[in-house]
Amino acid sequence: MKTRIKEVRKKLNKKQSDVARDLGLNATTYSNYENDYREPDLVTLVKIADYFHVTLDVLVNRNVPYLLDKSLLTDLQCKVVDSIIESRPDEVKAVDNYIKTTIDNR
Repeated sequence: MKTRIKEVRKKLNKKQSDVARDLGLNATTYSNYENDYREPDLVTLVKIADYFHVTLDVLVNRNVPYLLDKSLLTDLQCKVVDSIIESRPDEVKAVDNYIKTTIDNR
């Protein structure tokens, strides 16, 4: 099973050795998980997901429909959410930057 453990760690600017230490894993074992030489058992996979604050679906690169109770949103908010979900990564980054700037300037 190909995982996204390495990708998630790098995105969060964490060192491999720090993650291994924080999770109580041998550095070589953790490296093997990242490089798909070994597969973590379910308990370890859950610990890794919890550590990075992501779902198991993200770690195992499983595409599932994004679930959101849109009944709580306005029509415009629904359109924005749908648009973001269907956007390219560079477009999502631009939206993220806009929202961050807007929030920071409040």
